[in-house]
Amino acid sequence: MKNTIRTLALVAMLVAVTLTGMAGDKEKPSYDKKAAEQNLLVGLASDNEGLRESCAFMLGEIGSTKAVIPLMGMLHDGNESSRVVAALALARIGDGRGVYAVKQAAK
Repeated sequence: MKNTIRTLALVAMLVAVTLTGMAGDKEKPSYDKKAAEQNLLVGLASDNEGLRESCAFMLGEIGSTKAVIPLMGMLHDGNESSRVVAALALARIGDGRGVYAVKQAAK
């Protein structure tokens, strides 16, 4: 019985904390897309593989057409995980050159 009461109290506290965090009119934070895109393009040229893959993913998410050529290079010269991320980003961007490159790489 005590365990049930403790469990219910814990659930009630979690619900209260969640609802408190969701309260209020929070606006989406604004950001400078051009600056973010430039920073991500710099990260795409990094020697750090994880940074390069993260930047590639985010460039695909924001739909950066400036990243198509560097991502195509990553698609052909990276390791397997880098190629997969580059292919995903190129498909998300939807530029004809990138989509064609992904189709050719898939063959």
